[in-house]
Amino acid sequence: MVQKGILYTPALSEGCVAGVKRRELVGNLPSLGFRVEEAMISPESLPEMEEVFLTNAIRGIRPVACIDDKRYRSELTVILMRLMNQTKV
Repeated sequence: MVQKGILYTPALSEGCVAGVKRRELVGNLPSLGFRVEEAMISPESLPEMEEVFLTNAIRGIRPVACIDDKRYRSELTVILMRLMNQTKV
């Protein structure tokens, strides 16, 4: 998820899957100038987010358009998708 330019991922202690794509993003995006933080993510925090995306090793990064009535942008998500394709992060 993205809020104020910071990328947030659920902490592994919160039940997040320690997948390949997550590990690549958390490990490599800071060297590309992105701030990545692990955090406790609750359903109540979702409306506060500017962007939400999902990742996995097969599909890469996929933007989430909306959850309930909240619509999300995908500007940074699209940039991340392009970077991933260029740099093979």
